[in-house]
Amino acid sequence: QNKLDAIVHEINNRPRKSLGYRTPLEVFQSDLVALEC
Repeated sequence: QNKLDAIVHEINNRPRKSLGYRTPLEVFQSDLVALEC
């Protein structure tokens, strides 16, 4: 399980060109903030 958690963390914190070089985590967090407003 620890190895899978490390892989998930690495994937979610890798910048993506399709997301404007933001990480999936950054996009998810900004979407959450937008929903709260």
